[in-house]
Amino acid sequence: MKEIILGIVFIIGAVSFILAAVYFKSEKYLNALCDGIYDEKQKKAKILFGKATSWFSMAIGCLTLVSGILFFVFPEMKYSIALFYIIVFSIMVMVYMTVFCKKTK
Repeated sequence: MKEIILGIVFIIGAVSFILAAVYFKSEKYLNALCDGIYDEKQKKAKILFGKATSWFSMAIGCLTLVSGILFFVFPEMKYSIALFYIIVFSIMVMVYMTVFCKKTK
């Protein structure tokens, strides 16, 4: 029963990440992100940041969706799946933060 609840929570989380990715890629969000910026170089950097955030959110959403499905398919491997998820998630976050910390300096 725990595996089913965990799988459902993961799938709901995945859908949230994917919807956020779609919103971050929308023109409405990208235009709002650049509101009040008149320097073209800064505007391009903000748009790149918005698109990268969208791709990152989509990647996390896909990872979460796959993990949620794996909880249903292989319930006896729930600890291994969770460990894999945390490791990949942490690596992705570190790479994302490293790239954008260097870009903003």
